[in-house]
Amino acid sequence: YNNPWNEQTIHVAIDNPTDRDYRAIVRQALRYWETDGRQWADWTDLEFTLLTGADTAEADAVIRFGAVRQCGGDATAPVGCAPYPTGGAFERTPTAEISTGFTNASTQTIVRHEIGHLLGVEHAQTPAFMRPEVALQTLPRLDAVNRTNPWAQETLRVYIDDSAVPQPLEETVSKQPDHALGHY
Repeated sequence: YNNPWNEQTIHVAIDNPTDRDYRAIVRQALRYWETDGRQWADWTDLEFTLLTGADTAEADAVIRFGAVRQCGGDATAPVGCAPYPTGGAFERTPTAEISTGFTNASTQTIVRHEIGHLLGVEHAQTPAFMRPEVALQTLPRLDAVNRTNPWAQETLRVYIDDSAVPQPLEETVSKQPDHALGHY
C-alpha cells in the first residue's frame, strides 16, 4: 500500500464532542501504524502528528467520535467507518468515524482498524484486527443502585397526583408507586 498523502508526516485531528478524552487512545493507534503497521504497507518512516485546538484546520485526516452512520453498503450498525483512498490518494481530508461507549482497549482497536482503512488496508487482509468480526467490549452501564443519590438526602418524599384516577381503580393505582419506590 502506498502512503495516500505522499507526505512523511501526517497531521491528524480529533473531533470529539464528548466529555471523554481520546487523545492517548488515538496516539497509541497512530503509533502502531508508525511502527508495527509498517509490515503491512510499502511506506517507511511514516509519522503521525496529533493536532489540537485551532490546528485542526491543517489536518490531513480527522478522527471523529460519536454516532457512526451507515458505512458504505453495510446494513449493520458499524462501530467505525473510514474511507479508502481512491486512486491511491485522497481528494479531500478524510474523516474516520468512531463509535463511543467502548472500553479503552476496544476503542483503540476500532481506531487502529479505521486508520488502517485510511491507509488502504482492507478487511480481508492481515493484521487480524482489520477483520470486522473482532470482539469488542462496551463500557459498563450504571444502574440506579450504582449511581449517586442526586437529592443528597436519605429520605425522598414523592407527591403523586391521583385526582384523574377513576374511583374503582384508586386503591390498585395507589399501590403501584409504593411498589416501584420500594424497589429503590
